[in-house]
Amino acid sequence: MSACVIADVDATMKPIDLAALLKVELDLGRCDDLLPKDIVELANEKLSRQPVEGANVKDEAVACREAVRALPISYWSSAVVTKGSNPQEILDRILAKPATAGGFACAVACTVMSPKDIDQRTAVWGGAYTIDGFGVLRPPGAYCTTEHEMSALAKLFKSKKPSEKLGDCTFLVTDRSQPAPGQMLMLCKSNKCNAKLAGLYTPKWCVLAVYHFVDAATEAGTLAVLEEMRIEAFGA
Repeated sequence: MSACVIADVDATMKPIDLAALLKVELDLGRCDDLLPKDIVELANEKLSRQPVEGANVKDEAVACREAVRALPISYWSSAVVTKGSNPQEILDRILAKPATAGGFACAVACTVMSPKDIDQRTAVWGGAYTIDGFGVLRPPGAYCTTEHEMSALAKLFKSKKPSEKLGDCTFLVTDRSQPAPGQMLMLCKSNKCNAKLAGLYTPKWCVLAVYHFVDAATEAGTLAVLEEMRIEAFGA
């Protein structure tokens, strides 16, 4: 599932479906034969969370999901990103937090050769290739255009061009900023679906990460994942 499941949606889901999400997000292991209440108990243990006295299984599952969304990316990945991290390390880190818990759905990363050029030969990508039924990344293969598209998107950081194509979607630039000297942050939105893109261009590497937009509060949490990684590598 690539979409971020938010509190309003959690409230409409059945305990068995909430338990299935918790099982994957918290890596609870083989618990296919367990009831939702048992999975929620395991989730509470893993989260070091005290259950609310008298709460039913549904309420506890919803509360666990809220706690999972609040977890930092470091909960899923102890690896530390540095200035010299390679593209695969960047990719693994940015996708460590599950999309259903407010993380990014997919991403592509590569090394930077100069302030204006990336090395598209180093590009690696992964995650969900589609959002809302529209392709945002191409799977590797003879007709894959992801490397070329990343190169074109990377040029948007320092140009006035308003958009570029990625997969089946055209991403329109909504904001460009400079969080620190030598670094550029770019935000884009898809013209076809609820996908948005956050890109970070640094002197050493570039990452473009796509997420499923559901609301402003959830978006802020997702973007915080990228900011946490940026500060981890370069400081404030």
